[in-house]
Amino acid sequence: MKKKISQIQKTLFLLLLLVSTFSYSQYENVDAIVKEYPRSFSNPQKLADKINADFSKPDEKARAIFCWIGSNVKYDMKAYYTISNNGIAYSYTTEADKMEKDREFRLKLVNNTLRSGKAVCEGYSSLFTELCSLTGLESVIITGTSKSHYSQIGKLPTASDHAWNAVKIKGKWKLIDVTWAAGIVDSETQKFRPYFNDSYFFTDPDKFFLNHYPDDEKWLMTDKSAEDFAALPFYYPAYLKSDLILNADLGFISFPKNVAVKFNIQNLQDSDRLYYITSRNNILDKLNVDDDNNFVIYPSPKLSGYLTIFVNEKPLVSYKIVRS
Repeated sequence: MKKKISQIQKTLFLLLLLVSTFSYSQYENVDAIVKEYPRSFSNPQKLADKINADFSKPDEKARAIFCWIGSNVKYDMKAYYTISNNGIAYSYTTEADKMEKDREFRLKLVNNTLRSGKAVCEGYSSLFTELCSLTGLESVIITGTSKSHYSQIGKLPTASDHAWNAVKIKGKWKLIDVTWAAGIVDSETQKFRPYFNDSYFFTDPDKFFLNHYPDDEKWLMTDKSAEDFAALPFYYPAYLKSDLILNADLGFISFPKNVAVKFNIQNLQDSDRLYYITSRNNILDKLNVDDDNNFVIYPSPKLSGYLTIFVNEKPLVSYKIVRS
């Protein structure tokens, strides 16, 4: 069975989305309250006062901050390209001067984010940290490398291109990425699509690692390395939101000449259907899974470039094809 891949399936998920049923069910009451808040506030203190009045538990405050930002701040495409091309910097003479300049910069960024309702990752993470401070929570901004496209398979995390947060709850640090909770960017239209998703709220460090590598490795919070990160496949939302486990957990797949390659996938539902494509064309080929959850991909002229496996016509994971 072959199908043309749809436009949405060709979208570059610059902002990866995940779905966590557990997280949603645990905090749906918090989300429901916060989604009745005004869509804009004149300053962060007014929003913090609202959160402090409605919630007392630290994790619920963190969730309220996460939910409001993720639901109301859009990704600023114009600012993204401006920053990419020109950069943002300030000069300082001493460490104290640096800290003061950084504080001024972040407060300005926070107020601009609230006023415009738009931001890039620095704005999202700065607003999250400021609201944490105003609601009695300890939070930090973490910078590092994101894995947002299959072309990054095999590349070490050397270019810091993203910012996210950690918040301390009951003495333990929890990882958060509110930027990626807000929506996705379509690489072909260069437009942002708002879509609140709670997948990067209190995310397990091993899952967070699949798409994030911090500049300061203490924020890995898992026993992984830069080499491990480079060797990963590129994981899409359908894989990360699920319980699916593919036995192929390295980003490079070797296809010997005239020999089929065997895969195994666990926790597939009876109603699920698997397909694959390569970057050489956009045709979905159906994969047959046996009773032991095995499937094979046979050699063909299309097996070059990158291989992407789909579940129910949604991208699951991408690999780089190498010839043995």
